[in-house]
Amino acid sequence: MKKIFILMPFLIKIGLSQAYQVGDVLSMEHQNTPLISCANTQGDLFLRDYNGALNGGDYTVTLINTFTSWCTYCQQEILPVNQLFEEHYDRGFRVVSFGRQWYSPYSCSDWAELGATYPLIDDDSLMVWSWFGLGTVPQNIILDHNMIVQYSVIGYNHSELVNILEQLLSELPTVSTKTESFLPGEFEVTAIFPNPFNPTTSITLELNHETDVNLIVRDISGKIIDSKQYFNLPAGKNNIKWDGKNFASGLYFFQLSAENWTQTIKGSLLK
Repeated sequence: MKKIFILMPFLIKIGLSQAYQVGDVLSMEHQNTPLISCANTQGDLFLRDYNGALNGGDYTVTLINTFTSWCTYCQQEILPVNQLFEEHYDRGFRVVSFGRQWYSPYSCSDWAELGATYPLIDDDSLMVWSWFGLGTVPQNIILDHNMIVQYSVIGYNHSELVNILEQLLSELPTVSTKTESFLPGEFEVTAIFPNPFNPTTSITLELNHETDVNLIVRDISGKIIDSKQYFNLPAGKNNIKWDGKNFASGLYFFQLSAENWTQTIKGSLLK
Protein backbone atom coordinates (compact mmCIF):
# COMPACT_ATOMS: atom_id res chain seq x y z
CA MET A 1 0.00 0.00 0.00
CA LYS A 2 1.33 3.41 -0.89
CA LYS A 3 1.84 5.83 1.96
CA ILE A 4 1.05 9.31 0.65
CA PHE A 5 0.78 12.38 2.86
CA ILE A 6 -0.18 15.62 1.13
CA LEU A 7 -0.26 18.91 3.00
CA MET A 8 -1.80 22.07 1.61
CA PRO A 9 -2.51 24.94 3.97
CA PHE A 10 0.72 25.80 5.74
CA LEU A 11 2.35 28.25 3.37
CA ILE A 12 5.12 30.57 4.54
CA LYS A 13 6.55 33.25 2.29
CA ILE A 14 10.25 32.82 1.61
CA GLY A 15 12.50 33.32 -1.40
CA LEU A 16 11.15 30.28 -3.21
CA SER A 17 12.63 31.41 -6.51
CA GLN A 18 16.08 30.73 -5.02
CA ALA A 19 15.23 27.25 -3.74
CA TYR A 20 17.09 24.27 -5.20
CA GLN A 21 15.32 22.38 -7.95
CA VAL A 22 15.83 18.82 -9.19
CA GLY A 23 19.09 18.75 -11.12
CA ASP A 24 20.74 21.56 -9.14
CA VAL A 25 24.07 20.99 -7.36
CA LEU A 26 24.28 22.03 -3.73
CA SER A 27 26.70 24.94 -3.55
CA MET A 28 29.98 24.64 -1.64
CA GLU A 29 28.82 27.56 0.52
CA HIS A 30 25.83 25.53 1.67
CA GLN A 31 27.84 22.32 1.99
CA ASN A 32 30.26 24.16 4.30
CA THR A 33 27.58 25.84 6.43
CA PRO A 34 27.60 24.54 10.03
CA LEU A 35 24.28 22.97 11.03
CA ILE A 36 23.24 23.00 14.68
CA SER A 37 22.59 19.47 15.89
CA CYS A 38 19.95 19.09 18.59
CA ALA A 39 19.64 15.28 18.83
CA ASN A 40 21.30 12.00 17.79
CA THR A 41 24.72 13.43 16.94
CA GLN A 42 27.33 15.63 18.61
CA GLY A 43 28.61 19.02 17.53
CA ASP A 44 27.94 20.85 14.29
CA LEU A 45 27.11 18.88 11.16
CA PHE A 46 28.09 19.80 7.60
CA LEU A 47 26.46 18.54 4.42
CA ARG A 48 29.98 18.26 2.95
CA ASP A 49 30.32 15.23 5.27
CA TYR A 50 28.04 13.40 2.79
CA ASN A 51 30.02 14.40 -0.30
CA GLY A 52 32.12 11.39 -1.29
CA ALA A 53 34.57 13.57 -3.22
CA LEU A 54 35.37 15.51 -0.03
CA ASN A 55 35.15 12.90 2.75
CA GLY A 56 37.64 10.31 1.53
CA GLY A 57 35.36 8.26 -0.71
CA ASP A 58 32.47 7.46 1.64
CA TYR A 59 29.81 7.81 -1.06
CA THR A 60 26.25 8.20 0.15
CA VAL A 61 22.68 9.05 -0.83
CA THR A 62 21.18 11.60 1.57
CA LEU A 63 17.55 12.31 2.41
CA ILE A 64 16.91 15.87 3.58
CA ASN A 65 13.66 16.17 5.52
CA THR A 66 12.02 19.36 6.84
CA PHE A 67 9.30 19.45 9.48
CA THR A 68 7.63 21.43 12.27
CA SER A 69 6.94 20.05 15.73
CA TRP A 70 3.18 20.54 15.31
CA CYS A 71 2.91 18.72 11.98
CA THR A 72 1.07 15.40 12.46
CA TYR A 73 1.91 14.27 8.92
CA CYS A 74 5.58 14.84 9.73
CA GLN A 75 5.23 12.59 12.77
CA GLN A 76 3.72 9.82 10.64
CA GLU A 77 6.82 9.91 8.46
CA ILE A 78 9.30 9.26 11.29
CA LEU A 79 9.00 5.49 11.66
CA PRO A 80 8.99 4.47 7.97
CA VAL A 81 11.93 6.77 7.24
CA ASN A 82 13.82 5.54 10.28
CA GLN A 83 13.27 1.95 9.16
CA LEU A 84 14.73 2.74 5.74
CA PHE A 85 17.63 4.55 7.40
CA GLU A 86 18.58 1.60 9.58
CA GLU A 87 18.01 -1.02 6.87
CA HIS A 88 20.11 0.76 4.24
CA TYR A 89 22.74 2.55 6.31
CA ASP A 90 25.43 0.03 5.39
CA ARG A 91 24.62 0.57 1.71
CA GLY A 92 25.25 4.32 2.05
CA PHE A 93 21.84 5.79 2.91
CA ARG A 94 21.84 8.82 5.23
CA VAL A 95 19.04 10.98 6.64
CA VAL A 96 19.30 14.52 8.04
CA SER A 97 16.10 16.07 9.38
CA PHE A 98 15.61 19.81 9.91
CA GLY A 99 13.00 20.88 12.47
CA ARG A 100 11.58 24.20 13.58
CA GLN A 101 8.87 25.73 15.75
CA TRP A 102 9.86 23.58 18.71
CA TYR A 103 7.69 23.09 21.79
CA SER A 104 4.52 23.26 19.72
CA PRO A 105 4.27 20.75 21.34
CA TYR A 106 7.52 18.77 20.88
CA SER A 107 11.11 19.67 21.69
CA CYS A 108 13.95 18.28 19.59
CA SER A 109 14.67 15.53 22.14
CA ASP A 110 10.94 14.73 22.27
CA TRP A 111 10.99 14.30 18.48
CA ALA A 112 13.86 11.85 18.74
CA GLU A 113 11.89 9.84 21.28
CA LEU A 114 9.10 9.44 18.71
CA GLY A 115 11.47 7.06 16.89
CA ALA A 116 14.00 9.15 14.94
CA THR A 117 17.56 7.84 15.34
CA TYR A 118 18.98 9.90 12.45
CA PRO A 119 20.49 13.37 13.06
CA LEU A 120 18.03 16.14 13.98
CA ILE A 121 19.00 19.73 13.21
CA ASP A 122 17.58 22.90 14.75
CA ASP A 123 16.38 25.02 11.83
CA ASP A 124 14.25 27.58 13.67
CA SER A 125 16.04 30.26 11.65
CA LEU A 126 14.53 28.76 8.45
CA MET A 127 18.01 28.77 6.93
CA VAL A 128 18.07 25.27 5.45
CA TRP A 129 14.33 25.27 4.85
CA SER A 130 14.79 28.31 2.63
CA TRP A 131 17.35 26.42 0.53
CA PHE A 132 14.86 23.71 -0.39
CA GLY A 133 11.50 25.17 0.65
CA LEU A 134 8.47 24.64 -1.54
CA GLY A 135 6.13 26.38 0.87
CA THR A 136 4.96 23.70 3.29
CA VAL A 137 5.92 20.68 5.42
CA PRO A 138 6.88 17.93 5.36
CA GLN A 139 9.23 18.19 2.44
CA ASN A 140 11.63 15.45 1.35
CA ILE A 141 14.71 16.01 -0.82
CA ILE A 142 17.23 13.41 -1.97
CA LEU A 143 20.84 14.32 -2.77
CA ASP A 144 23.02 11.86 -4.67
CA HIS A 145 26.71 11.26 -3.95
CA ASN A 146 27.62 14.29 -6.09
CA MET A 147 25.35 16.57 -4.01
CA ILE A 148 22.89 16.86 -6.90
CA VAL A 149 19.19 17.19 -6.05
CA GLN A 150 17.56 14.09 -7.53
CA TYR A 151 14.17 14.28 -5.83
CA SER A 152 12.09 16.98 -4.14
CA VAL A 153 8.49 16.59 -3.04
CA ILE A 154 5.96 17.96 -0.57
CA GLY A 155 4.50 15.23 1.62
CA TYR A 156 5.68 11.65 1.80
CA ASN A 157 5.21 8.91 -0.79
CA HIS A 158 6.88 5.78 0.59
CA SER A 159 6.94 3.62 -2.54
CA GLU A 160 8.16 6.50 -4.70
CA LEU A 161 10.95 7.29 -2.25
CA VAL A 162 12.00 3.63 -2.02
CA ASN A 163 12.17 3.33 -5.81
CA ILE A 164 14.45 6.33 -6.29
CA LEU A 165 16.52 5.34 -3.26
CA GLU A 166 17.15 1.88 -4.68
CA GLN A 167 18.16 3.36 -8.01
CA LEU A 168 20.61 5.86 -6.50
CA LEU A 169 22.13 3.36 -4.07
CA SER A 170 22.75 0.96 -6.93
CA GLU A 171 24.66 3.73 -8.74
CA LEU A 172 27.04 4.53 -5.88
CA PRO A 173 30.73 4.17 -6.79
CA THR A 174 32.05 0.79 -5.69
CA VAL A 175 35.05 2.37 -3.95
CA SER A 176 32.79 3.37 -1.05
CA THR A 177 34.40 2.66 2.32
CA LYS A 178 31.26 0.70 3.16
CA THR A 179 32.20 -2.00 0.65
CA GLU A 180 33.62 -5.16 2.21
CA SER A 181 36.61 -6.12 0.08
CA PHE A 182 38.29 -8.65 2.36
CA LEU A 183 38.89 -12.24 1.33
CA PRO A 184 36.79 -14.68 3.41
CA GLY A 185 38.91 -16.67 5.80
CA GLU A 186 41.73 -14.10 5.86
CA PHE A 187 40.26 -11.21 7.85
CA GLU A 188 36.93 -11.04 9.63
CA VAL A 189 35.24 -9.12 12.42
CA THR A 190 33.41 -11.81 14.36
CA ALA A 191 31.78 -10.04 17.31
CA ILE A 192 31.26 -6.87 19.32
CA PHE A 193 30.59 -7.51 23.02
CA PRO A 194 28.91 -6.31 25.07
CA ASN A 195 26.39 -4.72 22.76
CA PRO A 196 24.68 -2.54 23.88
CA PHE A 197 27.54 -1.31 26.08
CA ASN A 198 28.33 1.32 28.72
CA PRO A 199 30.89 2.74 28.28
CA THR A 200 33.33 0.15 26.89
CA THR A 201 33.02 -2.63 24.35
CA SER A 202 35.37 -5.09 22.68
CA ILE A 203 35.54 -5.87 18.96
CA THR A 204 36.85 -9.32 18.04
CA LEU A 205 38.57 -9.87 14.69
CA GLU A 206 40.34 -12.85 13.16
CA LEU A 207 43.56 -12.35 11.17
CA ASN A 208 45.42 -15.01 9.22
CA HIS A 209 48.73 -13.14 9.39
CA GLU A 210 50.33 -10.24 11.22
CA THR A 211 49.21 -6.84 9.96
CA ASP A 212 48.33 -3.26 10.92
CA VAL A 213 44.64 -2.50 11.52
CA ASN A 214 42.89 0.89 11.39
CA LEU A 215 39.72 1.67 13.35
CA ILE A 216 37.37 4.52 12.39
CA VAL A 217 34.31 5.21 14.55
CA ARG A 218 31.37 7.10 13.06
CA ASP A 219 28.23 8.38 14.73
CA ILE A 220 24.75 7.98 13.28
CA SER A 221 25.29 10.97 10.97
CA GLY A 222 28.37 9.37 9.40
CA LYS A 223 30.72 11.85 11.07
CA ILE A 224 34.08 10.44 12.20
CA ILE A 225 34.23 10.87 15.97
CA ASP A 226 37.27 8.72 16.75
CA SER A 227 40.07 6.84 14.99
CA LYS A 228 42.91 4.60 16.10
CA GLN A 229 45.69 2.56 14.52
CA TYR A 230 46.93 -0.79 15.81
CA PHE A 231 50.37 -1.92 14.63
CA ASN A 232 51.55 -5.46 14.05
CA LEU A 233 48.49 -7.30 15.34
CA PRO A 234 49.34 -11.04 15.38
CA ALA A 235 47.62 -13.77 13.41
CA GLY A 236 44.63 -15.32 15.15
CA LYS A 237 42.00 -13.76 17.40
CA ASN A 238 42.44 -10.14 18.47
CA ASN A 239 40.27 -7.99 20.73
CA ILE A 240 40.13 -4.24 20.23
CA LYS A 241 38.59 -2.26 23.09
CA TRP A 242 36.75 1.02 22.59
CA ASP A 243 35.81 3.42 25.38
CA GLY A 244 32.76 5.61 24.80
CA LYS A 245 32.93 7.52 28.09
CA ASN A 246 33.37 10.85 26.29
CA PHE A 247 30.51 10.27 23.86
CA ALA A 248 26.73 10.46 24.08
CA SER A 249 24.37 7.51 23.98
CA GLY A 250 23.54 6.39 20.46
CA LEU A 251 24.29 4.05 17.59
CA TYR A 252 27.92 3.93 16.41
CA PHE A 253 29.60 2.29 13.42
CA PHE A 254 33.04 0.72 13.83
CA GLN A 255 34.94 0.45 10.55
CA LEU A 256 38.05 -1.73 10.62
CA SER A 257 40.45 -1.93 7.71
CA ALA A 258 43.72 -3.67 6.87
CA GLU A 259 45.43 -3.95 3.49
CA ASN A 260 42.59 -4.48 0.96
CA TRP A 261 40.02 -5.37 3.63
CA THR A 262 37.28 -3.22 5.14
CA GLN A 263 34.40 -4.25 7.39
CA THR A 264 31.91 -2.29 9.52
CA ILE A 265 30.02 -3.42 12.61
CA LYS A 266 27.38 -1.58 14.65
CA GLY A 267 27.31 -0.95 18.39
CA SER A 268 24.89 0.87 20.71
CA LEU A 269 26.19 3.00 23.57
CA LEU A 270 23.58 3.25 26.34
CA LYS A 271 24.32 5.46 29.35
